[in-house]
Amino acid sequence: MSPSRHGSREVVALRFDEHAVAADLAAWCGGQVTWAPGPDGTAVATVWVPTTKGTRPALFGDWIVRRGDEDYRPYSPTEFAARFEPSSGGFDELDS
Repeated sequence: MSPSRHGSREVVALRFDEHAVAADLAAWCGGQVTWAPGPDGTAVATVWVPTTKGTRPALFGDWIVRRGDEDYRPYSPTEFAARFEPSSGGFDELDS
């Protein structure tokens, strides 16, 4: 987990990558995991993240960001790179 500051709130960002277990990410954000066959026939996981605007999918490579205690949102790698930058404590959210 990578804590950082967003205004007066701490932000935690976890990446759905080879080091993350889909079930652990889903448990962390209060979501669910579904599995479907990928292009090569292997199972591909999607973590369904409950957000303040409905449930959104997090795919392999995406980031799940938590603001406060219960505000979660998935970001694609491109969205994440545009919105957050590394800091000494993890990631800072850029003003949009």
